[in-house]
Amino acid sequence: MKELDRKFENPQAHFDMGQVYQTEGITQKAEYHYNVALSFDPAHVQAQAAMVKLFLDGSNTTKGKNYLHLLEH
Repeated sequence: MKELDRKFENPQAHFDMGQVYQTEGITQKAEYHYNVALSFDPAHVQAQAAMVKLFLDGSNTTKGKNYLHLLEH
């Protein structure tokens, strides 16, 4: 959180926060931080993969597959 306070536009910090929330099972906040990370760096591969995993692990396989399909194109 300190890194986000210092520089909100840091995609890695948002990815890291998303990982924390995902580990804690707080999927909405994890998705938010992954989306913010990708808005600042659309090619952030770790955030892309984390989004797919978040959807697939959360029983939203359709959304995960759709997101993965978008990344492939």
